[in-house]
Amino acid sequence: MIRRLRVKFVCAMMAIVTVMLTAIFVAMYQVNRAALEQEIVEQMRMMVAADTVLSQGERQVAPPPGCGTTASSCN
Repeated sequence: MIRRLRVKFVCAMMAIVTVMLTAIFVAMYQVNRAALEQEIVEQMRMMVAADTVLSQGERQVAPPPGCGTTASSCN
């Protein structure tokens, strides 16, 4: 009788721990997903804003590394 009670108690505790860990991991996933989504949206907005500013003025193309200050100095 004690042995059966012990097995039932262990099974009940394992079920409770499983439910709690699942809830914790789901909450962590949701928080991280929402934060990542906000970060990506903010980065896309910044890219669009930077592109809008550049398209209103003249686009300047940077020379390749090691060519000096102007692209015409590259050989």
